[in-house]
Amino acid sequence: LDDAPHRLRPPSYPPVGPTDRLRDLYGSLSTLLGIIMLRILLTIVLPVALPLLLYVGYVSMMRRRAQAAGEVDPLRWDEGPWAWFALAGIGLVLAALVVVRLSSGVPPGTKLEAPRMIDGEVVPSRVVE
Repeated sequence: LDDAPHRLRPPSYPPVGPTDRLRDLYGSLSTLLGIIMLRILLTIVLPVALPLLLYVGYVSMMRRRAQAAGEVDPLRWDEGPWAWFALAGIGLVLAALVVVRLSSGVPPGTKLEAPRMIDGEVVPSRVVE
């Protein structure tokens, strides 16, 4: 290996070797997994949990108002509209998946060049014209 790249790096950076390439690849993979997990969180977990979170906030607000006014607790957890929460969550997930499908990707028939590794660096995929 040529030592020239080492002179360009800060002195605290270890030399380029197989472990550095693995670390860089692992960093790229962990970034990709983070993006995938964020997408799952935003398109599945959040839409399912949103109706329940809104209801919890509403119940908390109503309980505080009832306690401040000296009234009996107006809402009970076991009487909550649980079936409506499930339907609303499923509807929001389907809507999120439709939005993701319609707003991302490439047109059918588009030729893509697969990601590859060149000189130890991952080159992302790209559209071939």
